[in-house]
Amino acid sequence: MRTPVELRNDAWECLQQAEQAPAQRDKAILLILAQGWASLADEMERLFACSEADAEAPPAAAQSGAGHDTAGAN
Repeated sequence: MRTPVELRNDAWECLQQAEQAPAQRDKAILLILAQGWASLADEMERLFACSEADAEAPPAAAQSGAGHDTAGAN
C-alpha cells in the first residue's frame, strides 16, 4: 500500500505537469488528478490516525467495568 507521502508526491507531480501542459483541457485534468491524490492522502492519514487511536485505547470491557463481580451488589 502506498503512503500518504507518496500520494502527495503524485499530487505534486500532477501540479508540475499542469504548469507545463500546453492545452487548457490537459491542465484541468492534471489539476483534478492532483486534487484526487491529495484527497486520498488526507483520507489515508485520517484512517491511520483512527487506527492508531483505536490501538492505544483500552479495551471496551475495561472501560465499562465489565468483568467485575457484581454478585451481592443488590
